[in-house]
Amino acid sequence: MKRIKLPLFLAIVIILVTGCSKKNSNEGVEVSGKNDTNIESTVTVTPTATEVVLPEDDDKTKVLYPAYTVVNEDKRYGYMDDKGNFVIEPVYYSASDFSEGYAVVTDTTGKSLLIDTAGKIIYKSPYTISPFKNGASVVSVESENSLKSGYVDGTGKLIIDPIYDRADSFNSNNQAYVLIDDTISLIDKNGTVLESHKLAPEYSNMDQFVDGYVVYTNEGGKTGVVNYKGESVLSFEYTSAYSVYSAIQYLGNDLFAVMGEMEEGKEHFNSYYRPFALYNNKGEQLTEFTLYDVSTFSENYVSVTDDTNTYFIDTNGKEVTSLPKLEGRGTMTISNGIVKAEVDNSLLYLKKDGTILWKMADETTLPSGVTVKSFKFKPNKYVVVNYPVIEGMSSEEIQKSVNDRLKDIFISPRTGLTKDDELTVEDDYTASQLGNLLIIIQTGYDYYFGAAHGMPIKQYYFVDLTTGVFYSLADLFIKDTDYITPINTIIQTKIESADSEEDFYFEDSFDSIADNQNFFLEQDGITLYFYPYEIAPYAAGFPEFKISFDELTNVIDKEGDFWKAFQK
Repeated sequence: MKRIKLPLFLAIVIILVTGCSKKNSNEGVEVSGKNDTNIESTVTVTPTATEVVLPEDDDKTKVLYPAYTVVNEDKRYGYMDDKGNFVIEPVYYSASDFSEGYAVVTDTTGKSLLIDTAGKIIYKSPYTISPFKNGASVVSVESENSLKSGYVDGTGKLIIDPIYDRADSFNSNNQAYVLIDDTISLIDKNGTVLESHKLAPEYSNMDQFVDGYVVYTNEGGKTGVVNYKGESVLSFEYTSAYSVYSAIQYLGNDLFAVMGEMEEGKEHFNSYYRPFALYNNKGEQLTEFTLYDVSTFSENYVSVTDDTNTYFIDTNGKEVTSLPKLEGRGTMTISNGIVKAEVDNSLLYLKKDGTILWKMADETTLPSGVTVKSFKFKPNKYVVVNYPVIEGMSSEEIQKSVNDRLKDIFISPRTGLTKDDELTVEDDYTASQLGNLLIIIQTGYDYYFGAAHGMPIKQYYFVDLTTGVFYSLADLFIKDTDYITPINTIIQTKIESADSEEDFYFEDSFDSIADNQNFFLEQDGITLYFYPYEIAPYAAGFPEFKISFDELTNVIDKEGDFWKAFQK
């Protein structure tokens, strides 16, 4: 399990460790360590001193930092204090940063919660809650089969009833834009209408309603932006209706990212694979269509990527050479003078002058003292492979053999990939120890551009820490004994007795396990699993069948090396 180490000096560093909120590569490169490539390629042209004043420790400004632990390969978010201790336990699917003493989290049931710095739930909703801003959060409730938006204060009390079809956050003037039917209004904290404007029908299909702007789409590939008065800001027409989706994104600071047109046959590619250009609210194009992964504004800067690097641009669309430029693909934000970089699935914090403050731990220490370090292989900007390297085994020769095989397993299938293959790859792993067994779980996701969905990867590797042997399922059983038939019988019985409403398998899909059947171990049994589409639809995920060792006692080789390795 990979862990976050939070040093004491990080009291000003962690800004937001989450992928929940959108608002707030060289060809053939192989580098050591998940974050080493970022550190080595940090570019600083004009060092900038960073002075940060810590807020006083009261309820509204108490310094807490979103952070996560990994539970069963999933991230669980909570909040740490400046000593690295969890003061709000990591039990949430997502967690925002605190704003004015409040944060928004998502619980394991999918509900949104507004919480205070003590972790107390202020407001709960099955729908989205906006970040707390200028004394209020936007909340939604269901009313007559539709959602209506209103505002709650820091006590969870409704200060403006949920009567709006759409509502934006209050600005620093304590004013907000709201929509009822076809009318946009500017209101104050009492809900008093200050001004109103009718919105023309062609703008009613909204993608975004923020800061007094409406980003809209129409049938036939038309998209654009109007302000709250209905005055046109931007207007585009794409040759394919597919292209309209997310074609314009409001970034803040009265600036927009506009998606470029794709060549014929690739119109259905989503925004991750398509270049953007920067436009202002005067309709002026500030950059060419060469920008990817465009972030929202933070401290007057936006991060973007090209084929090789992640870097910042300013409100004129010009690269900011005084700020860090990192090799790899991702996003960066700035808060309180600290740069948070999430590049190639790694997390890194820097000063504006490029000084590294903190990075994600990239090694795991096992109970035996053996360490597993993460290295990165990146053949092109769409492919990231994190693979394990073992250190601390008793025999260097055996250790080298194990590492060579693991590297081959992870890298060989990806070596020849180029960006022209139109495939994204995200491969990673977790490492653990059971008895004298090193267990490496390879996880990943392959996605071909424009496909309905990708294909997940999950492979288990069991390595003897003494001999370096990679064990297979057959090694668990007495040699020349038929272990396949009893396993087949047990699985077939489980399929036939499955609840048809919860478990669904293809008819006559299971005949027999394979010689190299996928499986994983527990202390009291094995679980055999199948890939999506093998015996069940994609939505079923990886169907699993747990079989206790007691059920297979007649065929298990309890004198074998595999059994002894994890029963120690």
